[in-house]
Amino acid sequence: MFKRIRNAFKKKKEEKVVCGITIYNQEDGETYVDVRMSDHSDKSLHSCANIISMFNPSSVIQILSIIKMQLDKTDDKETYYKIVENLSEFIVESDTEIEEDPCINPSDVL
Repeated sequence: MFKRIRNAFKKKKEEKVVCGITIYNQEDGETYVDVRMSDHSDKSLHSCANIISMFNPSSVIQILSIIKMQLDKTDDKETYYKIVENLSEFIVESDTEIEEDPCINPSDVL
């Protein structure tokens, strides 16, 4: 029993987060985006673009505009361009995976 209690209070190994994005609204009505990256390596930027690609297109535009505003304040435009470049790879991949089969076959209509 004491082992269970001791294990509950033991420090767990921390996993290294490559990238994380938190989107929230505050009481003032503004939308905020917190981007947490371990560094600005290609792996981190690729992971960031991968997370952004999971949102619908209108949300992607809003998220990118907020990220761009924040990076413009720190004069780090190169990071923004790398994120957009990586994001374009995900968009091209998702477009090629769509099949062009009709939802309703013509024989089903008759």
